[in-house]
Amino acid sequence: DAKAASVESTLCIAPASSKEESVLVRVGYRGGWYVSSSVEFVYVGGPAVTSVMPSRGPISGGSTVTVEGGMFRSSSRCRLLGDDGGSIASEVVSPGVLLCTMASVEAASIVDVAVEDPFGGHPEHIFRYMYVAEIGVRGVLPRIGSSSGGTEVTVFGERFGRGSYVCRFGGKNLAPGEFVSTSSVVCISPSHPSGEYSLELSGDGGVSFVDSGEGFEFVEQALVKSVLPSKGTTVGGTMVTVTGGPFVSTEDSMCMFGAVAAEMIV
Repeated sequence: DAKAASVESTLCIAPASSKEESVLVRVGYRGGWYVSSSVEFVYVGGPAVTSVMPSRGPISGGSTVTVEGGMFRSSSRCRLLGDDGGSIASEVVSPGVLLCTMASVEAASIVDVAVEDPFGGHPEHIFRYMYVAEIGVRGVLPRIGSSSGGTEVTVFGERFGRGSYVCRFGGKNLAPGEFVSTSSVVCISPSHPSGEYSLELSGDGGVSFVDSGEGFEFVEQALVKSVLPSKGTTVGGTMVTVTGGPFVSTEDSMCMFGAVAAEMIV
């Protein structure tokens, strides 16, 4: 369609094209008569999106989403659609990588994000992003485990939902978490050098972490060499000396008689 703007110029709305190509632009009248032209208009492809990582993050914003695909140009950007709509800070790293820093929102929600064509117009690609409420962490139990790993650690807190949980030991060693309830998540400790280290929990797949405020201590695997006496009454109460080691005395330390826990005195 052509809309007259003046006797010396006119506005034309380019029709869609199924491919990238160069075409001649001519002006004429219905019936087939057109002014000849050697001026070309070039159709170029819009941005193509093949992956988006991560697809979720905290409501406070600040998470960097990596959008991979092709045909990204310096003017390519992400834009939040809906009531909270608006431009998102974006950076084109290469023609195949676009970084978008998510803005904050008021509440947990699933939103649509558009990757816009560099020349404007309607959004070319839309992906979904989940904002999750930031979790609160109150403590961990136990706070000690073998340096060879394998200790079941329960992280207690609030606002836990069904999501992707990750525990981080010592700022770098990661372990997947399993949702148990709205107030607890369980992680299996990884192997780690001996010592006390920080323990953090992520509720968004490792994008952001919350410090538990309590350290987790990795100790060498204790070895039991002997017990004396080796027999006792079924009533219980027998004082048993266990030799071996190394044994560590903490509020979480205990002895196990079969599957039954007992007080440990060092």
